[in-house]
Amino acid sequence: MCKIYFLDGDVQFNDKLTYASDMRIETTLCPLNAGHPSQHAKYQRWIRPIKVVGPVQRMTDFEWSVYNDVFVETDVVDKLKAAGFSGIDFSPANLCTTTETPIGRQLFELKVTGWGGMAHPSSGIRVQEKCRLCGRTVYGGQTNSANLFDIDKWDGSDFFLIWPMPKYIFITEEVAGFLLKGGFTGINIRELAAFPKSIAGGYSPGHIKDWYDQEKAASIFETDASQL
Repeated sequence: MCKIYFLDGDVQFNDKLTYASDMRIETTLCPLNAGHPSQHAKYQRWIRPIKVVGPVQRMTDFEWSVYNDVFVETDVVDKLKAAGFSGIDFSPANLCTTTETPIGRQLFELKVTGWGGMAHPSSGIRVQEKCRLCGRTVYGGQTNSANLFDIDKWDGSDFFLIWPMPKYIFITEEVAGFLLKGGFTGINIRELAAFPKSIAGGYSPGHIKDWYDQEKAASIFETDASQL
């Protein structure tokens, strides 16, 4: 049986990286109710590279932003690459001080490229509403976190996302063992049964294209469009 875990930040909120004041979100609005206060976003994503405010020296191996983005330095990147894990990529990020002066340490955003599919129906997650024009979907929360993973929808990656919770990183047992053995700091490795329920009672994750590149998003739609 394939055992799955998720990563949680082992850092205090005040120790998390914040976004620089000039960070911007690229937004495409849905044409439904154009100009109305209830008009929602069709696509919405931070413009890269991400620019974050943080300390001159890292406090943990895995650094987290207030939006739960994960950042690592070159030594951690090298170790994860050497281990041969799939489903992750690393994009350079810009780090600066509280006065937004560049800091001379290289930081990378850990981007998950693996796909774990839609949460299994037995988790209790269901579509609550869906925009007829842009497809923006709101999902109800789970009633059984232990059943979130659907092995039949998983692409086999070591690091992956489960929809509709793209802000969380899911990992295989092999990755969990590697991270524990390596003594990496800044992370908690938790079993699926401990996955937290949404404070808002559900999830509004945006669009697949907000989280994956165009090619990966297209492949996901080929196999899972009816469930998203």
